[in-house]
Amino acid sequence: KGGLSARTRFSVNPPKPLRNFIPGETAISTPVLIAIGEGRPASPDEALHRMLGSTRVRDRKVGVYWETYGYKADDSVDVSVVITRTEPLSKIRKVGMLLRVAHNPNGSVAVRWGEPQAGHDSWSIPGVVPIQARTIHVDLSGIQPGRYNVQVVVGPPGAIPVSSTREFVLEGT
Repeated sequence: KGGLSARTRFSVNPPKPLRNFIPGETAISTPVLIAIGEGRPASPDEALHRMLGSTRVRDRKVGVYWETYGYKADDSVDVSVVITRTEPLSKIRKVGMLLRVAHNPNGSVAVRWGEPQAGHDSWSIPGVVPIQARTIHVDLSGIQPGRYNVQVVVGPPGAIPVSSTREFVLEGT
């Protein structure tokens, strides 16, 4: 009714144009937080249509979507998703931690698996460079509201992986 409104969208940011990749080069997009209301997305396009309009998260169950570049669908890769709390610590808390009378509220939780693996949501996107799109569901109900990072790490076993991070704020309900 004539009122002002706004919406912010965060998108997948590939590193450099894929046409400039040299053979064997790999990269990863920035993870995107998505809504999982109707179950698993059926395609990368559907996953991106579910992208949250903000990095302030209220739902305790969200999805994380990312793309890898340079890995083929049948390449063996290890995938890790790490959620780390990043609350700033006051000087009083730091002293309390030093004296062992206060704990550090920041910590991490991680999940790791190998790909390719049946039952995981992944899609191959045709192009000059192989693109693999993946999504997982994350249940945040066991963690406190606050500032967090979600980091996705992907790489062949025993090799240097690629990684990317998205900051978000988990709001209280």
